[in-house]
Amino acid sequence: MASKLGSKQSEQLFSATELEKLRNVFVYMDQRNVSKLPADDQQRKKEMLEFLELLRSFSKMSAVYHRRRQTHKLKADFRDFLPRFTHLLRECVVNHQWPQALQLIHALTTEHYRADTSIYHVGMAALYQVQEDRTPMIDQFVKQVCRLRQVVSVEVYLDYLLYLINFGSLEEAKDLIQDMKRSTYTVQINTEKRREAQTLFYAYQGLVLYVEWKLMVSREQDQDLDEDVVSQMMSQGMSSQVARSTAESAMEYLVELKDKAGIFDVFVTSLVEMYNYYDIDAREILETYRKNNPTNPNAHRYMFEFEASQAASAQTQIDYLKSLMQLDPSNQLALTLFDLMGPECVEAVEVLFDYLDFDHCSNDLEAWSRLATALKQLPDNNELLTVVTKCWEMRKDWWPQVKFDIVGQDAANNKDLRKYQRRVKRALLELG
Repeated sequence: MASKLGSKQSEQLFSATELEKLRNVFVYMDQRNVSKLPADDQQRKKEMLEFLELLRSFSKMSAVYHRRRQTHKLKADFRDFLPRFTHLLRECVVNHQWPQALQLIHALTTEHYRADTSIYHVGMAALYQVQEDRTPMIDQFVKQVCRLRQVVSVEVYLDYLLYLINFGSLEEAKDLIQDMKRSTYTVQINTEKRREAQTLFYAYQGLVLYVEWKLMVSREQDQDLDEDVVSQMMSQGMSSQVARSTAESAMEYLVELKDKAGIFDVFVTSLVEMYNYYDIDAREILETYRKNNPTNPNAHRYMFEFEASQAASAQTQIDYLKSLMQLDPSNQLALTLFDLMGPECVEAVEVLFDYLDFDHCSNDLEAWSRLATALKQLPDNNELLTVVTKCWEMRKDWWPQVKFDIVGQDAANNKDLRKYQRRVKRALLELG
């Protein structure tokens, strides 16, 4: 009944001729079989399919056009594209391809959706590499960057301040500090990020004073010996007082970082240097810095160097060096740790294996010499034999090719290095 009703409705809607034409259209659109069609119909079908393809292409172009006309659509597309863009940008920075990095930054500025920080950091890093006088260019760049929404202006000026210090522009750095004190950059610190920037601002003021103190001390030490004795004593006394006053001001700023967690190596070392110069005990500063930054290798290294300078016990020095090796096994202080523990200590031998794993340590004569000496004890030390066998099992698939067979230029020109490498190779290959 339903089929009859549908048939009657079709007859009302379409005449027989129209139904035939409609059927032909669907036949033309069917690409599965054209062999049954007459030659004229095949040509008509080909023309219709070409027209449909053109229509499809136009539809795509129209969709792209309308999508680009909608800002929110463009942002969505850029958000998907940004991770790949920043990956390429990172590759340029890591490989020091500064011209290419600047080109990418220039492209990024045309659509800076959530890209303010990348524009600032990579742009500043690239400008630092320019060989000619950079100060006017960077000064202009800094002023422009501070207008970006997602950049905290005080952080920008702190980075610029560090740049001025690094390149010895002490007067410009002091002027910048005064400008920052007078401006609103350091007031209304409402967020955690801005509070951190405020802490760094105090630290950078201390760093500028430290550099100024360092110059005073250097001039005092290099003073002309031919100067009149009385005037020399007077001038040295005056300069010593000024230097001490400058150091105290610097220490007052830098000590603010004592209880802060963060990587403040440059500030801590400057503070400790002034403490040591004036015979002030820096142990508390270094212990607190190490406690607040347990994953910073330098925090452990500074503590070891301080204890070594104070002639601390061997065990105390060993403990700090072990903490350092857990974070930085390729540090050359691994050899110092080996010497403190002794060649008969199995843990010391493990430290040497870990140290020599790194490519830049492969031609270290002292390391190979110590390892060759330790391996001489294998026949008489079963505990050492067990540990060395375990170390070798993890390396026997790649050490022969990387450490022994491929000889670098340093090793080729160093007979002693090759001698110790051959001794180690022979001892290890005998283990299997």
